[in-house]
Amino acid sequence: MAHEAFRTFAAEPQSPGRARSWVRAESAAWCDDEERERLVLVVSELVSNALVHGSGRIDLRLDCAPGCIRVEVADSGTASIEAPGPTRPTGDRELSVSGRGLHVVGALSERWGVSRAPGSGNAVWAEVRTARQPGRT
Repeated sequence: MAHEAFRTFAAEPQSPGRARSWVRAESAAWCDDEERERLVLVVSELVSNALVHGSGRIDLRLDCAPGCIRVEVADSGTASIEAPGPTRPTGDRELSVSGRGLHVVGALSERWGVSRAPGSGNAVWAEVRTARQPGRT
């Protein structure tokens, strides 16, 4: 049986930290410590991107199934989201402190993508592999 959890966060600077804390607590029975920290980092990047590039509230959904936790972060923004370019930034971007979030998501997840429905904003999702079965410790 799959397990789900959902929470909405305000579009404010404290939301990535609140999302990390919530995910740590919600996923405690779903994965081991190493998997949970990968999951938390993916969530942190996606919530931070929604805060910076999106608009409106930030909806965070976790779906846990055997071998995988799917994260989905949605906002009501209209910004276009594309897969990142080269893994290693070049030129001026090499010294930039931002712009690597989706590279991190790609490196820590099995796969990720973007869904967009007319009038409803963006939803970026990622799937993080786990060894533990839902509901078993």
